[in-house]
Amino acid sequence: MQSAEVQPSMRELLTFRNRVEQFSPSCILLEPDSDVQLVSTALQGQSISRETVDLIWGMKLRMEFRDSAEILLGVAESFRRCLAN
Repeated sequence: MQSAEVQPSMRELLTFRNRVEQFSPSCILLEPDSDVQLVSTALQGQSISRETVDLIWGMKLRMEFRDSAEILLGVAESFRRCLAN
């Protein structure tokens, strides 16, 4: 999907579904502002775990994180949780 501000076209949704079927991922990483209902619709019938990863200071990372190493550890933990499912 191109942008969180713009709803994807039917062509983009079909391309996404085809890629999911082709690659059979076990997990999909989402941004904090992802449209959860749209993702559920796009993944309909697929048992794929989802994990939100915040790559910038934001919703999922607590404000007491002070340096980039802690931010990277938080992102790595999101990846680990996603792949563990």
